[in-house]
Amino acid sequence: MVLILREIYKNLFDQLNESEIAYSVYKGLNHLKEDLNGERGDIDILLNENDIDIFDAIALNNNFFKVWKKDKPYYYMGIDKVTHKFVMLDVNTQIQFGPKPYKPYIFPIEVDKLSSRIEYDRVRVLDLVDYLPLMFIMRVTSLSEREQDLMEQQELIKVHKIENSYILKILKEKFSLDWNVVSQDILKSQTWQELKEKYLMQVVKNVNQNSQLLFN
Repeated sequence: MVLILREIYKNLFDQLNESEIAYSVYKGLNHLKEDLNGERGDIDILLNENDIDIFDAIALNNNFFKVWKKDKPYYYMGIDKVTHKFVMLDVNTQIQFGPKPYKPYIFPIEVDKLSSRIEYDRVRVLDLVDYLPLMFIMRVTSLSEREQDLMEQQELIKVHKIENSYILKILKEKFSLDWNVVSQDILKSQTWQELKEKYLMQVVKNVNQNSQLLFN
């Protein structure tokens, strides 16, 4: 599929890249092209809490408006002037994971420590060294068991060496998980259920009564 990046996204990401804030598109990278085409869902962006006001100003300057919401994440909607289609941003300042719709588990994140790369000339996305372990944490605790998500992990693990990343450090230090072991289990698994039976409790046992990941 040829990428037809919506004009509203072009302007937004150009200005984000020109600013001094750290951001990363961190989810849905296996269908990001369709999202940027405006053919699927929203764009998931992660940034530091102290940068939300700067992001607000950039978003408003590019025809987005914030959808009122009491708690994180922050949602923005916009209308592309060329196609007249609605587009949406899902902006978060912390990682939320667990069963939808509430994703009850959270842990803080320092976005500037994440590895990222520029994709499609202007969109900064989470690099695979952080993306793969992060998606493992999020999906093994969710109720979703989509086969294509497991296949994505397996295919990427086969061809990419994942080491020395911020999320891997969290995986090891906070969840006591060895990615070498985890990745081999991912490759051998036929379903997410197999992985959940082994790893779900090991992840959620690190969550305190306020549903926040314990960082001791």
